[in-house]
Amino acid sequence: YRAKEEGRGRAVFFDPEMNARMLARAELENGLHRALKQSLFELHYQPIFRGSDRAPLGVEALLRWPQGPADAPVGPAEFVPVAEDSGLIVELGAWALEQALRDFAGWRARGVRLEYVSVNVSPRQLVEPDFPQRVREQLARV
Repeated sequence: YRAKEEGRGRAVFFDPEMNARMLARAELENGLHRALKQSLFELHYQPIFRGSDRAPLGVEALLRWPQGPADAPVGPAEFVPVAEDSGLIVELGAWALEQALRDFAGWRARGVRLEYVSVNVSPRQLVEPDFPQRVREQLARV
């Protein structure tokens, strides 16, 4: 990967820094597997307001990992690329979508009048052949 980053036709020799990055990435990927199994992810919601009168329209779901492998928060800029590369993003995205829909339905049932919830979807999810059907099934459950 490092040779690719530095341009075509390059050779890069293994060094201790590369080893440390490789081990950190493996730890992060293992942590992602554990966090999915143990439901350690959270959604935080950012409100979206209408411009003219600032009335609330909806919310955007933001995926957070508050307790990563080192018992510290891991930011999306760090864990999403690893989830993408490992294929875990499909399962993680499905969880986020289902949780956001459940939360949205709960708010509506309690009288909170929001028009929509926005959930970011990975390109990898979009190319899954059953993605539209899975979304329909999730919508039907809420």
